[in-house]
Amino acid sequence: SVRMILERPFLGTGPGNFEYGFLKYNFPVYGALAQYGKNPRFAHNEYLHLGAETGLIPLFMFLWIVWLFFAQGIKRFYITGDNKKLLWHYFSSMAGVVAILTHALVDFNLHLPAISMAFVFFLSVVMRKEDSKQSRCVPGAGIVFPLAFSVMLFIVIGNFTAHYFSGKKNHAGAVKAVSFAPLNAEFHRLLGDKAPAGEEKLSAYKKMVSLHPREPYYRQTMGDFYYNGEPRDLINALREFRLAVKYDSRNPSALFKLASCYFNQGEFNKALKGYTRTVLVEPYYVRALYQMGECYWSLDDKEKAKQQYDKILRLKHIIPRLRRMNSKYDDILVDFDYALVYNSFGKYWMSRKNPDQAIVYYKRALDINPDYAEVYNNIAGIYFARKSYLLAEMHISKAIELDPSNRIYAKNMKMITETRIKVEK
Repeated sequence: SVRMILERPFLGTGPGNFEYGFLKYNFPVYGALAQYGKNPRFAHNEYLHLGAETGLIPLFMFLWIVWLFFAQGIKRFYITGDNKKLLWHYFSSMAGVVAILTHALVDFNLHLPAISMAFVFFLSVVMRKEDSKQSRCVPGAGIVFPLAFSVMLFIVIGNFTAHYFSGKKNHAGAVKAVSFAPLNAEFHRLLGDKAPAGEEKLSAYKKMVSLHPREPYYRQTMGDFYYNGEPRDLINALREFRLAVKYDSRNPSALFKLASCYFNQGEFNKALKGYTRTVLVEPYYVRALYQMGECYWSLDDKEKAKQQYDKILRLKHIIPRLRRMNSKYDDILVDFDYALVYNSFGKYWMSRKNPDQAIVYYKRALDINPDYAEVYNNIAGIYFARKSYLLAEMHISKAIELDPSNRIYAKNMKMITETRIKVEK
């Protein structure tokens, strides 16, 4: 939290954005399934949390209000005299505020509506205007406190209203959230997520990035927009993923996507380095391990590719024992279709001219994913080479059924059918 404040001392990460800003400063938990999987929503210290999200100025305003409160309370003890009823009112209110502020050193209690309302009530008991004599007991208390409190209340109400509309999780709600909190980049991200493809989506994401240009999560979101667009914009995607990695070199998703851009461009050495960096950050990122194998395969180092595939199958039995909870972060690391590995093993054995062993692995792939069209095509190729044309035709037909737009499958079907008819004649 202190590092977040030092990097953005004036504006902070934006109200409600602590969990996203924290990603850059995350620390590893060695031996866990996800080394960087911890992502708290709160700092567990309200003062640091306020400074991290809104900057130092609102933090000093809050501390100023607290100082005015205690200064006013002490003055009231002297002015009240023998009125024990008022003394107890002031004493109990000050004791309540002390308890809340002390608790705030180690928790996020002021984010709870009941406690925040009690806090404001205790403040009002001491700061209220009793008479002209008491109103002058602390210089500035009659003007500065209402002004500062009004500013903070305006910010809080606007932010809570924006969060209410953002909770609707639709385009209209996102538009209203942005109107109530236009400087909160997270609401612009939500608007970009909910907007239809086109200029509105791009404009929302650009505004998000302009508010926090050094925020890695937002750079990654922008990269995803370019990478998943139609048509795919690899140049801009590469730029955004590079910036995401620059601002957070321990973000496995950004590292993986940057490497995938290189892979799709045919730059397999750069892709291999990127996937290797990803695995160094998160050793159980199964998809990255598999892509390392695919890089080795594309670089014609089939033995190293096989080593990667072997490693993945070993991890398949280890990962369930390591997984302690279901989180989105863990899902990114371990959710993987192991049929891909068995298919790759089948191709490996075919490269070693061992079709019998290849079929064993292809059938294991189909046991896991019976809708894997490429595997049916590969099996059809083996049967075609063995001149078992009916079996080849049966498997290629299944591949076309699963992926009717694939031209390679259609071409193979034509070749198999023509050869079968020619042989039968």
